[in-house]
This record gives sequence, C-alpha cells and structure tokens, in this order.
Amino acid sequence: MTRPYTVALTGGIASGKSMLTRHFAEAGATVIDVDRISRQLTETGSELYVALRETLADHYFRSDGTMDRRALRFAIAQDPELRHRLETILHPKIWAALAEAVMASKADWILVVIPLLAESAGHWQIPIDRVLVIDCLAETQIQRLVKRDDVSPDDARCMLTLQASRIDRLALADDLVINEDGWDALSEAARSLARDYAAHRITETRQTGSRT
Repeated sequence: MTRPYTVALTGGIASGKSMLTRHFAEAGATVIDVDRISRQLTETGSELYVALRETLADHYFRSDGTMDRRALRFAIAQDPELRHRLETILHPKIWAALAEAVMASKADWILVVIPLLAESAGHWQIPIDRVLVIDCLAETQIQRLVKRDDVSPDDARCMLTLQASRIDRLALADDLVINEDGWDALSEAARSLARDYAAHRITETRQTGSRT
C-alpha cells in the first residue's frame, strides 16, 4: 500500500503553527492536525471523554458537561502528575487515530501537525519523511501568550517549561521557519516549502517506533 510523503510540522507553544498550517492549506496541502484529532476523540460522550471524566471527577467540566479545556490546560501547567495521568490516557488513542488518518490519505504528500513531536521522539507511531520546525525566540512566545491567553508573564514562562527545549526541537529539523516577522513572511515560506514537498518521492523514513 502506497502511503503519502509525510512532513511533520512542530514548534513550541505560540510559535505560529496554526498560522503556518493555514498558509500550507491555502497552498493546497493536505493537513492532518493532531490537536483536531484530540478534540474529536474527547468530544462529550466519547470513550475518552468518559475516561477523563472518571479521572478528573467534576473538575474542569462545566455545568453542561463540556470540558473546560482552557482551565485544564493551565492546571496541567501547574501539576506534572496530572499531566502524566492524562497523557497515559490520551496519547495511545491519539497516536493510533493519527496513524490511521495518515495511512488512509490519498494525497501524494501530507502535512501532519504534531505540537509535541520532540517530546515523543523515539516513539513516533507514524512514518515521517521530513520534519519542519517553526521557531521563534522564547521572549516572543511569552509576549504572544500574554496577549493571546490573557495570562501573566510568569504563567507563560511556566507553560514553556512543560515543553521540549528549543535545542531539542531544532535538533529534529530538516527544514526551519523563523516566525518573528509575521503573516506575510509565513505565507511565502509555506508556498515555497509546499512546492518542494510536492516534488519529493517517498524515500527512507526518518524514524518509526511504538509508544511505550
């Protein structure tokens, strides 16, 4: 079975992944987003929703039963044990769904958006031919988080500490986009890279593995 040439996009929080992804989509790329898969798998009433409800009790759920994802995200930033418990529940299902989506794609090449790719290095459950990292200064991330999420600079710094270091992410990069200059620069980068990726043939994959 022929699979698509697979490019993994990753980057730190508030680095501009969503913005760059939109530009790739506008350039004709087929996009598979792990965050979107996660949201679908944890919709109210789903198997994973029930598992999370059992783990979290009534914490981080609104009166109508919907999950307060923003509150949960900030709680995870303060509680590594809670984060580990949730990852144990969520990650195997998310990786399995991602692998299924990749293999089911009929596109010649796909962009797979995986925010925590560096954190799961060595345990990827999909074939990856190339890694694209979007990067910016930590201070830029903090400024964006303060503005976007209405958090304090200290809370923003705490959120950064939960993720892999810039050095770890950059070590994975086959291609690098620096996002300090805004929307127009990202649009040009996406168009250029999309042309390059569309011209590739499937070659040796970078890494495969099973999550442990």
